[in-house]
Amino acid sequence: MGFGVFKRSSEKDPNEYIIKYATFACNRAQKSASKSRNSLNPRPTTKTYCGAKIIVVLGADKKYHVSKVFLAHNHPFSPSKGRFYRLYRVINRHVKRQLEIHQRVELKVGEDSRCRAAYEEFGDVVTFDTTYLTNEYEMPMAPFVRVNYHGKSILLSCGVISNEDVRTFTWLFQTWLSCMSGRAPNAIITDQDQAMKNAIEIVFPEARHMWCL
Repeated sequence: MGFGVFKRSSEKDPNEYIIKYATFACNRAQKSASKSRNSLNPRPTTKTYCGAKIIVVLGADKKYHVSKVFLAHNHPFSPSKGRFYRLYRVINRHVKRQLEIHQRVELKVGEDSRCRAAYEEFGDVVTFDTTYLTNEYEMPMAPFVRVNYHGKSILLSCGVISNEDVRTFTWLFQTWLSCMSGRAPNAIITDQDQAMKNAIEIVFPEARHMWCL
């Protein structure tokens, strides 16, 4: 939303050395302290006593639970400047590894997000076809495609499957639905494959299933 956060306070269990509770607050929660070395070149303050915060507590099940939430900020947000906040300056090892893999195969960061954005805009009717492409291992390419306002095809996502049975199609549709934030299409167009028809009835029961010409 355009604001940074920091761990404002926490308490550890002296016996188990684990955190019992913690408070995460907006980075504008405190008051800026004046420093003598900044007297000749003062910087604009970013602290506004903002009260937005969440409090998490360790429960009896050894899991953390959100106990209190305060979402009211007293300052405007700056989403475009979010990447400059201190908490985003460090990349953990897992994310760094993923970025290295994407760079190696020349996959641009954000392609998944663009597909989701396209689906949000043009996802009312989707076509699905497994005869588009077959590779040397005879595993059919399964693209989900939509047509935009200019009559151009948009690739929403795709998969490579080793079978064309009900179980495989059900898994693929469920995985695709999860990637698209659980939003099912209003209608889906396929060929007259019975296994595909059965899988659509399982995963997209409310969608209108139409056959292509």
